[in-house]
Amino acid sequence: MRTFLFLVAVACLQSITHAGFEFRISLDTPFASNLAGTTVARDVFLVATNPDVMVSANTAEFNLNAAVGAGNTKVTDFTFDPNFQGSIFQMSSKTITATGVDVRLYSAGSPAINNQVRLGSVTLMLGDNGNATNLVFTDPGVTPASPTGLNVNVLAPGQTNIDGQVFPRTLTANVAAVPEPSSLLLVSSLAFGFAFRRRRC
Repeated sequence: MRTFLFLVAVACLQSITHAGFEFRISLDTPFASNLAGTTVARDVFLVATNPDVMVSANTAEFNLNAAVGAGNTKVTDFTFDPNFQGSIFQMSSKTITATGVDVRLYSAGSPAINNQVRLGSVTLMLGDNGNATNLVFTDPGVTPASPTGLNVNVLAPGQTNIDGQVFPRTLTANVAAVPEPSSLLLVSSLAFGFAFRRRRC
């Protein structure tokens, strides 16, 4: 009985230790209103959400798409991290689509820093002021996205493929609204009053 309970405990511990990977983008929250309509680049990471798991990715495949709509932010390009340029045997590639970018990354293994691996950077054309656009990571080649996860192979303790542990994920790119004229007048008045009071003191 004790042996059985020990084996169950070990199995549970392993499942906890090996679970939890996701793609992340270093998005501003929100982007400043004066950046609306401009192009920005932001880093994309593969992150181990469990601090006990060290990730060293050697293959990562995903589609990153922006929700289609008037005034929305658009995904326009992806730049590979130097560690994911691929090799003569298997070159990294990207395909720009009408809604985003399809990415295939290959490497000899990129070590994690702070439990995350930088895959590259995505280029975004920011939408209108006050706009919130969903950016969605999905499984390549599957429409709709498969619940089995995204195609990712990594080098991690006791495992070589975490495809079933990296699931489709939605992030939101927010662009700040332009302050109303009345709000700008109020802020300006307060600033002037504060400056005037300091000068009198």
